Amino acid sequence: MEYKIRLLEPWGGGHHEFDTGYGNRVQHWETVYKLQMICGTDHNTQVEQHFWHEKKFVDFPGMIAWQLWHTNPEIQSKVAKWDFDHHKEKWTKLVPITNKMVDDILDGKTDTLKNGIDYYTAFDWYKVDQVLSDTNYKTVKGSRQIKIIDPTFRKSFSKMLGMNTIGVHLRRGAGVFKSKKEMLEFSETLQDNDLLNQNNPRSKESIYKYVNDRKVTRLLQDIIAERPKAQFYISTDLPTMELKKITDQLPEGTKVFTRDDFYKHVPKYTHSTHLYESTNLERTGLETVIDQSALRACKIILGHPVSTWTLVAAYSTDLLTYHLTDPIDKVLANIKYAFKRISRLN
Repeated sequence: MEYKIRLLEPWGGGHHEFDTGYGNRVQHWETVYKLQMICGTDHNTQVEQHFWHEKKFVDFPGMIAWQLWHTNPEIQSKVAKWDFDHHKEKWTKLVPITNKMVDDILDGKTDTLKNGIDYYTAFDWYKVDQVLSDTNYKTVKGSRQIKIIDPTFRKSFSKMLGMNTIGVHLRRGAGVFKSKKEMLEFSETLQDNDLLNQNNPRSKESIYKYVNDRKVTRLLQDIIAERPKAQFYISTDLPTMELKKITDQLPEGTKVFTRDDFYKHVPKYTHSTHLYESTNLERTGLETVIDQSALRACKIILGHPVSTWTLVAAYSTDLLTYHLTDPIDKVLANIKYAFKRISRLN
């Protein structure tokens, strides 16, 4: 009989096409994976299928999907802590993994989690960073073993993105404050998008800062001036057509890849289901797989401070990451240092 740790979404889900929550979800899963590795148990990690659309394309080690048919957060928070045995017609309460249990594991009590018991996650979000930043235990990273299921699709990233590819994570959707002037950089369709507007923070003090077209364009132009062979992969939480104002101003011949360049490598059996007839979350699940796989194949990532999207891509491969929000001169100096370091390693 297989036993599990049920990974419950910390905020009851609430993800949408402008913020799929992938970075947070993977960090949460990685935390459970590490705790399990420390304790040496044989649990599978059970995730809620309606949040993990990426699992259709990607193999996460030890992860199995579980479908809770009722997605109301209040009902979910109660039902998901129980297991129903259809054969015995019996409900069983799962055992919570609490903050104290996390502390006990990190303090060396490796028998805190035990085989033969089903658990669910009940620790606070701040424990995620505490576990992932712990250096006392040299466990294998779960995210390092994440692998696209289809081999042709998987190999397309290393084939297309070479030694000079710089990953750029341009976050502009949910959680990023955008002034009225900055919103004018978007297409009229996006300016009028209710979901995007509802998730636009009301304060300039929001944790994510908007980086405008002018700065991004200038930065990429300066990188090319110093490194003529540089090419880019741009990951964005907006439709890729919104990047045209930037890419059109780069020198002729500059290679800028987006997820659009990889759709042709997606297995054909998924096309009708996941590209054209799917819901927004199913479509963005595939977009997430492409963006994350491409960033992981780059040599450097330019991203946003505290963005879990950037952190997850870098954490899984130990990539060097720098901040788009820094002054351009500082970013250029960091890139120069990074490529020198990479050349020494090779």
